[in-house]
Amino acid sequence: MRYDVRVAHSGGEASRFEHEQDEAVAEGEFIRAFSMSYRVTSVVPLGPSESDEFDAIVEAERVAGPAEATLRDAEAAFRDRLTE
Repeated sequence: MRYDVRVAHSGGEASRFEHEQDEAVAEGEFIRAFSMSYRVTSVVPLGPSESDEFDAIVEAERVAGPAEATLRDAEAAFRDRLTE
């Protein structure tokens, strides 16, 4: 299935990208693209008369990128050392 993913950012800006996968995407699931993780907040199916390019529009929020995940891991390790 092919999705038009729209990501809202703080400050009112937005970005979008195409995403393809075999299974249907559902609200609450996660999509990984461009080394980032996105949580799906809504899925709007599109019929053939609405789009010949995409099966659905997905609205998502960015959850984490590689730098943020590494920073969280480092912070967690630091907190663990403090409690030892």
